[in-house]
Amino acid sequence: MHRSTHALCAAIAAIVGGLVPARASAQELAPEARRRELIERFRVERHIPGLSFAVGVGGALAQADGLGLVDLENEVPARAESVYRLASVSKAITGVLALRLVERGLLELDAEVQRYVPSFPVKKEGAILVRHLLCHQSGIRHYRGFEMLRNVPTRSLESGLEIFAADPLLAAPGTAHHYTTYGYTLLGCALERASEREFAALLEAELASPLALRTLRVDSAVELIRHRAQGYVRAEDGSYRNSVPVDTSYKIPGGGLVSSAPDAARLLLALSRGEVLKDATRELLFTPQPLADGKPTSYALGWRVHVGAAGRREVWHTGAQQRVSTILYGVPEEGFAVAIFCNLEGVKGLLEVARELRKLR
Repeated sequence: MHRSTHALCAAIAAIVGGLVPARASAQELAPEARRRELIERFRVERHIPGLSFAVGVGGALAQADGLGLVDLENEVPARAESVYRLASVSKAITGVLALRLVERGLLELDAEVQRYVPSFPVKKEGAILVRHLLCHQSGIRHYRGFEMLRNVPTRSLESGLEIFAADPLLAAPGTAHHYTTYGYTLLGCALERASEREFAALLEAELASPLALRTLRVDSAVELIRHRAQGYVRAEDGSYRNSVPVDTSYKIPGGGLVSSAPDAARLLLALSRGEVLKDATRELLFTPQPLADGKPTSYALGWRVHVGAAGRREVWHTGAQQRVSTILYGVPEEGFAVAIFCNLEGVKGLLEVARELRKLR
């Protein structure tokens, strides 16, 4: 073999040989890089224009970032501090607010809701307790027809009761689990009366201000919200369309809050550290509520709960609404938390991604 040819072959062999350890070393990347890689792969596979995520490990925020675009028309990159609708993740936060008032003696879980909201009609099917509202056992219905597309400003939470207050219950309270955002509207009215504050002020005073969660607030269709993410739907041909406008003021406690991913994760981490609720109260918050006949459920007081094979308790809530798909997930005993907020409707697999992120530590 000619000397120059031999030298060339040797050089190629060295390059190729160098690729093997480089590829193997991908498994040895720092956890931050592996998390980002996992989430970016998920974003691309699910055709998500933009998302933001935050991960907490050992009780502290470890990573936060944005991927893709939060505004396609103006080519605005997603950032950690981008603000998204929480959708039904709002229910988990409302659950925390309710338990804060329980600790203060201002709210009683087993009180009939009319103690706090006397305008709500007594139902022939049975008495609705505050606890029933928190764990979706009230029998109050969910959306009907095109109600989820409602785009009418609601002057108060109590006026939002008009949508469903006259309807019969789906079941006697406590006898069945029927997921309902409207039940959380009624719950929010009870919290307002118990605290003598409007919901937005209650959220600010109890959680946003003490924990320095600067982006956690009530959504608004008219106010300016810094770093607000735009929202999209994906058509059958693969193109994107703007989400239809809706006004969430009629369902603030169950689907009308906004936040950045880091602030949502910080809230769950603070819960894990015992800074928001006493240990016994936090245990109650994350305890699935059985039906009246003793049949178990997987829904606690605003949170979904699963106990894994190792005995570690996972808690989470997902959200699906115009503009967004969201999840807030954690393992409180490990001080682990994940928030992933996407600006695309109908995204599936968020819980699975959160569980995969838990492994990358």
